[in-house]
Amino acid sequence: MDKPFVSIITVVYNGVKKIEETMLSVLNQTYKNIEYIVVDGNSNDGTIEVVEAYKNRIEKHEFNLSPNNFSWMSEPDEGVYDAMNKAVKLVSGDWVVFMNAGDGFIDNNVIEDVFTTPGFLNDADVIYGNDWIEFESGYRKLHIADNNLEELWKAPVFRHGAMFTKTILQKNMPFKLTEKYSICADYDFIYHLYIFKKSFRYINRDILYYEQDGISSDAVRCAKDNRMVVLSYDYKFYKNVWHLINIFKVTLKTLFKKPIKKILNIGALLLRYNIANYIVAYIPFHWLRLVYYKVICNIKIGRDTSIHIGTFIVGVDIKIDQNSIINRNCLLDGRSGINIGKNVSISPDVHLITGSHDVNSERFKYKGAPIIIGDYVWIGSRATILQGVKIGKGAVVAAGAVVTKDVAPFSIVGGVPAVVIGKRKEALNYDLCWKPWFS
Repeated sequence: MDKPFVSIITVVYNGVKKIEETMLSVLNQTYKNIEYIVVDGNSNDGTIEVVEAYKNRIEKHEFNLSPNNFSWMSEPDEGVYDAMNKAVKLVSGDWVVFMNAGDGFIDNNVIEDVFTTPGFLNDADVIYGNDWIEFESGYRKLHIADNNLEELWKAPVFRHGAMFTKTILQKNMPFKLTEKYSICADYDFIYHLYIFKKSFRYINRDILYYEQDGISSDAVRCAKDNRMVVLSYDYKFYKNVWHLINIFKVTLKTLFKKPIKKILNIGALLLRYNIANYIVAYIPFHWLRLVYYKVICNIKIGRDTSIHIGTFIVGVDIKIDQNSIINRNCLLDGRSGINIGKNVSISPDVHLITGSHDVNSERFKYKGAPIIIGDYVWIGSRATILQGVKIGKGAVVAAGAVVTKDVAPFSIVGGVPAVVIGKRKEALNYDLCWKPWFS
């Protein structure tokens, strides 16, 4: 069977600072059976010139995308949903996904992974996954989509841009263009599909990052609009009461958000950074350190895993499976996520760094991506693993190596930057557990 033809849509208005990054995230996708449609709202800030420049580059075959599979238009519209409806009329793919200006695919393999995953296309009307929220500072936070849609009536459980929809459904149900749906027409579309029992498939895959700004960040208005959408399809007394209470709670939270958030941030910084790294990290008892890391820092740590003295922790989005060893004086930068498998041996002074910066950004924008380490991996002393790297099962990283790219399973890599220098036997069957006294 031929691979599905996927249509990607970007709508933009005066987004000259955002459009290039979004377009590159599309054009660099490894999946080739795509078309790309850009709809501009008659921008006057240089956006059109950027799109035209990329059109010329596509025509020169600088990307996998065929020139015949790229189209764009620029004309006034009545807002983002009007532009999205215009784009849908141009779609010829089997599936459609929106990747609007300011958003981006989390990596170059997203579409490839989604549309080559066995079984996900069987009887599916919608495929959705996880997303990363990008804040003004550039910091990103992972949001895991809910596989259980029973809570969809309370609020969206996944991001619209992390959703692939069969084109025929998107064409038959255009976004509503009334004033009261000005920020929630996408949620209305999703809930409409759910109420009419369309088939949703969840894939545990990070799909996109998006900016947490604009009118959609108005929590009170979003809460009110969520209520309007749900009750317009499925009025239930208990749902109405729940939403009214939720609107009240969100309103109170918004009023006190800044002062409370400031106090909580100070407390979290003190407990999860200063005390964790300068006091707890040097307590010579494994069990006490692990209790603090689990309870106070909210780090997920598996059975018989040890974190040795002097480990420095930044951020708490860290998961370590069972029987793994984090040796002394390591750096775990969990700002953008670290996931360590079973029976992993991390030697002293290893640095796992998930955060970086865009050197060409005017604001020195934070740029991060998770590090994923498979089972039975051994990382040698003073090695450095950089953001976005995935180390496959059983791989070995030599001492002092700097790993900037993914490492295949059972490979041995070394050097700066690290390259393959050998192969490890695949017959691995051992359980690590090393908790020496006072270490």
